[in-house]
Amino acid sequence: MGYRSLTVIVLLSASGCGGSTDLQADISGTVSYGGQPLPGGMITFVPGRGLAQSAVIGPDGHYQIKAAVGHTKVTIDNRMLRKEQVVAGPRLKPPTAAAVSSPSVSGTYVPLPEKYLSAEQSGLTCEVQKGSQVHDFKLDAS
Repeated sequence: MGYRSLTVIVLLSASGCGGSTDLQADISGTVSYGGQPLPGGMITFVPGRGLAQSAVIGPDGHYQIKAAVGHTKVTIDNRMLRKEQVVAGPRLKPPTAAAVSSPSVSGTYVPLPEKYLSAEQSGLTCEVQKGSQVHDFKLDAS
């Protein structure tokens, strides 16, 4: 093995090559909107490197999640709680258990500004440290 090959291997090993997915932080907190706890939905932590992690927001606005350490952007979505209007037409078979893989989300739909759906536009961020911590998020109407 030549000197250049060894240098490339050492550099790739040192850089982490693909990012860490170690979930080293236990985070909990409350999401509120308009001064009241958000009554249900999903919160997603989007780290600068690694995989995004999502958790259910309970009907009391509380969430718990394991996330990667570092600067993290956050999104909030509760559209799954929206009651769709029933439209006349053919009835579809319910999805099989294998097709339903998302966690059970319950609560009450509250219309949120669309910016909270995007990690780039939400304005929600936090510094995730190793260990247990609390991060509360207060959403505004603008």
